Amino acid sequence: MCVDLRTGEELLFMNRTLISQGVIYNYESPNQHGTIPYLVVAGQTQNIFDPSATTSSYAFYDPFTGEWLWTAQDRPGNSVAAVGANGEPLLYVFDFNNNWMALWNATAIADLYGGTSGTGIWQWRPVGKTVEGTARTDIWQDAIEWNVSIPAGIEGQTWNIKVLSDRVLILQGFQRFGGRAYDSHVRITALSLKPENAGQIIFDKDYTTPPLGSANMTLQLEGDIADEENGIFVMKVKESLQWYGFDLDTGTMVWGPTEAMEPFMMYDRASTIYRGKLYSEGYSGVYCYDIKTGAFQWLFRTDKNLLEGPYEYWPVGTVVFADGLMYVTTGEHSHTQPLNRGWSMYCANASTGERLWQTSGVWGTPVLADGYMVDMNGMDNQIYCFGKGQTQTTLEGPLAAIPDGTSVIIQGTVMDKSPGAMSDGIAARYPNGLPAISDADMNEWMEHVYKQHPLSMETTGVSVTLDAIDPNGNFINIATVTTDLSGSYSYLWEPEHQGKYTVLATFEGSDAYYSSYAETAIGVGPASTPGTPIEPEPTEPEPLITTEIAIIAAIVIAAIIGIVAFWALRKRK
Repeated sequence: MCVDLRTGEELLFMNRTLISQGVIYNYESPNQHGTIPYLVVAGQTQNIFDPSATTSSYAFYDPFTGEWLWTAQDRPGNSVAAVGANGEPLLYVFDFNNNWMALWNATAIADLYGGTSGTGIWQWRPVGKTVEGTARTDIWQDAIEWNVSIPAGIEGQTWNIKVLSDRVLILQGFQRFGGRAYDSHVRITALSLKPENAGQIIFDKDYTTPPLGSANMTLQLEGDIADEENGIFVMKVKESLQWYGFDLDTGTMVWGPTEAMEPFMMYDRASTIYRGKLYSEGYSGVYCYDIKTGAFQWLFRTDKNLLEGPYEYWPVGTVVFADGLMYVTTGEHSHTQPLNRGWSMYCANASTGERLWQTSGVWGTPVLADGYMVDMNGMDNQIYCFGKGQTQTTLEGPLAAIPDGTSVIIQGTVMDKSPGAMSDGIAARYPNGLPAISDADMNEWMEHVYKQHPLSMETTGVSVTLDAIDPNGNFINIATVTTDLSGSYSYLWEPEHQGKYTVLATFEGSDAYYSSYAETAIGVGPASTPGTPIEPEPTEPEPLITTEIAIIAAIVIAAIIGIVAFWALRKRK
């Protein structure tokens, strides 16, 4: 399956196809110039895009469409794949029985060009072709750049052959996959790969004395063993859990042994050499050594296992390096079901071993390109892409002008606009959008958003800078504010002058997000003045009692006086 690295959109699906290699072939001739990308599928059987492919085929596909392009049948066996300086698919072929070594270059097959004479020899035209070595042995003669004799007595399996830029190391007496098969005869032969002296011995060393050539020591070989820049290659002894360093030009031991690693390190054998350091990976963590001296630098630990497994720390699965960072996954050969809760991926500083962040999951081997890291999480069977997310900043102000001397509220949001944030599952849980969160809280925030882990209410947002350009063209820094858990921010501001202001809100970005900004306009009008009171017109004061009321009152009083006088006369009689 091919997906867009930045959006996760599925672009194509190639059924029953296992990619062996990816190359970008740079072809230059008087008639053609440019690069051509290929997906290489080795050992393909009955591929639906190319029914003629056999178990020894070397099939090439278009990585943008999945279309089959061309096939080289019956590729050489007992070979180690490599890539040339111009992206050519190469095979270093070894015949230890007949004592020869050859370099096979797929792009040297004459039938893959536009012709064998004239300008056709300057035209790369392989599309639609299937070349077969059994039917045309001369095809393979075309593809052999050189074939040289090598010393007798050398033996080697493809997994014990290390192809470097200008030499090959052939190792005997080493064990793969941690096997416990002692071999007291350890031999390392370095042969030149330079065209002018290919096959010539650089050094040929037998290690017959302890601790390397010993009947009770097992040498393991897996991962990186050579640092060409510093001229060192390394070996690990399984039983003593120690490393040794050797000169890449002479095979002479230059340092070792290191101090013994912890016992659980016996259960892995992988190693990586990166920027002058040797990283030994195993069930106790990642040990770091100086490649020149073998001096121990530090030990990176995963979290303690506690009660969910037999080991003290979660065992290291794979280790990948990029841009000075070390990505460490945890895992083992056969996972216990239900899956333990502590499996994780860690990111650390490759120079110091300092842990930077981690994310839960049963991860495979991370792959990195263009600033993004992709891996599949076996806990939910989803592909995750890690990298900087896009953001959108908004800014609002009042549409109507405000009076001079009053304040205005500036408000807006900073939201996460990465493709994951807008996927169906996340959009349904955050209908108002996914807020951008501070780098300090990013680890917990991503676990909450994408894996439904608990979230602290102390989680903080991102910083937003508020600026303005006043009516006279002067730049003004208003304030720096922080968004909340909803992604919102606000600020109360009083402009100083009348006129139109351009207000800017800027999120400068972080290690987790790209930057974004927004702007709006705010108008400031004249200040309002107190209004003049309206004086009423003078009028005659109305009498408290009208004439009609006074007459009625006089009549009532007179009647009362009369009634009182009448009753007084009666009493006298």
